[in-house]
Amino acid sequence: MLKIYFFLKPGKLNWKNESPVYVRLWHEHDSITIATGHYISKERWDFTKKLRSVLRMEKEKTLRRSLDAFQLAIEKKFNEMIRRDDDFSLAGFKNELNSKTPDKITALKILELHIDFFSRKVNHDERPRATLSKYERSKDLLSNFIREEHQKNDIGWKSISGNFINNLELFLRYHSTFNGHIGIR
Repeated sequence: MLKIYFFLKPGKLNWKNESPVYVRLWHEHDSITIATGHYISKERWDFTKKLRSVLRMEKEKTLRRSLDAFQLAIEKKFNEMIRRDDDFSLAGFKNELNSKTPDKITALKILELHIDFFSRKVNHDERPRATLSKYERSKDLLSNFIREEHQKNDIGWKSISGNFINNLELFLRYHSTFNGHIGIR
């Protein structure tokens, strides 16, 4: 069972002299703390009995709804992870809640999916085989780039940025087997 408790950290004030609201999660013998990203003054927090009594100010009502929604998201993610994983950990839960899990969708997987889809079209004579072979060479070149530049076998799709594309272009022009060629033949 997961226990959820919201609390203030009065020592960390923002520029409006408001304290951040944190949530502490307990599961079995472990606990973990997560920032909610919301702030409220300590006086209002205490006066409203930790936002449990009748709220009059719109900001407090909005904060209570946000915290309720956050609690619901925590409970939903917890139930999902308990059903999926036997070895549940709060650290992994925090990472997944904050979307800091490793990318399951990678650049090479995307290219492989496209090549697989395209090869089915080639098998039905809807697309030319030459284009399929160019896609396969492109996959090999991307794999070589990732291995040489990032020392990894694959890279998450979220890591693909403008800088990644520029470095890939420089690699293809100057360091690959196609150096000096503009297009892949």
